[in-house]
Amino acid sequence: MTGRVVIDGGVATNGLLTLSQFAEACIPRDVDAYFDDDRLKLWTRRLRHWSRLDVFPVTRRRSETGSHRLYRREDVYLASVLLRLVGPGLPHNVIK
Repeated sequence: MTGRVVIDGGVATNGLLTLSQFAEACIPRDVDAYFDDDRLKLWTRRLRHWSRLDVFPVTRRRSETGSHRLYRREDVYLASVLLRLVGPGLPHNVIK
């Protein structure tokens, strides 16, 4: 699979996704390719929280404040499944 190149502070990041791109890749879309903005916000918060708990490894992070976490494209499928499972309230220690 060929990934698009993401520019993070002027540095090319082949095949890696920022947090928002990672969340958008996980979100289910309807027939017209639309998705629920509220769900996207919730899932973005969950993914950020899980990154802090090392559920999903952050591939690269600059040492500067406000820098983007970068995630591997291969982790999108696992994240999609886990995000659907935690809807009813599965605790993070079970997920990890």
